[in-house]
Amino acid sequence: MRPHDERRLATLKTYEPAEIGRDHGLDALCNLVRMTFDVPMAAVTLVDDRFTHHVGLSGMELDRLPNEQTFCSRTIEQTMPMMIPDATQDTRFAENPFVVNDPGVRYYVGAPLIAPDGSTLGAICGIDTRPRVHSEDAVLKLASLASTAVEILELRRRMSEVRTMALTDPLTGIANRAGIEMEIEKAIALLERHGVPFGIVYFDVDHFKSVNDSYGHEAGDKLLRLIGQSLSGRTRREESSGRLGGDEFLVVLLGASLNEARTAAERIKEVLDRAVKNDSFRVSFSMGVTTFTKAPSTVAAALSAADSLLYVAKRAGKNQIVANEGG
Repeated sequence: MRPHDERRLATLKTYEPAEIGRDHGLDALCNLVRMTFDVPMAAVTLVDDRFTHHVGLSGMELDRLPNEQTFCSRTIEQTMPMMIPDATQDTRFAENPFVVNDPGVRYYVGAPLIAPDGSTLGAICGIDTRPRVHSEDAVLKLASLASTAVEILELRRRMSEVRTMALTDPLTGIANRAGIEMEIEKAIALLERHGVPFGIVYFDVDHFKSVNDSYGHEAGDKLLRLIGQSLSGRTRREESSGRLGGDEFLVVLLGASLNEARTAAERIKEVLDRAVKNDSFRVSFSMGVTTFTKAPSTVAAALSAADSLLYVAKRAGKNQIVANEGG
């Protein structure tokens, strides 16, 4: 099996190797590896196409390492456990920086982590600074521990999926009210702790009711999905978008001044106007834009400030942007 084939990497991505961080359950499993093999160090890793991510550790502290420096990146090339009695005598690892330099790795035993679809995710391993040999039966025990590691990772993946579903609007595919309010909470915390301002673009669809009345709710749903797709495809890394409910949407802008927030709103409106025109919807968008350099007392207060500006835009004739400082 090629270690970096597309199928393996696609499966691995669902376990979020770069975001998962350390897991207490996997740390405990590493402790068990140390006791079982009487080694001073153990790890559980996820291996992508560039890096080996250490998601469980015992006896050492590591974050991620380039694959060319790790034993685990070799372990994923096979389906059975791999034992290196003395790394200094193995041409694959004799020049490895962790063999030549501190901590002076000599012994390695590792088993691949095999996902339910057969893809190899990474490895569980034990490490020693002196040459060792374990029996075949002992090494096979590591395969059992590898299965346990996969079960822990699978549980985390499923929990993440449930959490994502709870924060995602099923119709549009972007954040729901709970999800976007969580982004506002994060923005408020960032402002309070580090002085990073943020902005909010609050908008709705002008004449949305006429779409439902004239063409039915299926057409209205199609329009809402189109808005969600447009926001997903055009918002930037520092921007989070969500649907508050009905035809009301929100974009949170981290680090934005009022001018930057208004410019972002103009860009978003242009994208939306073009999308609905291409799909023959006769609607427009009214937007309220506000920014905060002082933290609002609550999420509701932040929403209220933006909503009041949306109301002004509606009263002024719709299809426009009204912007003002919120605090």
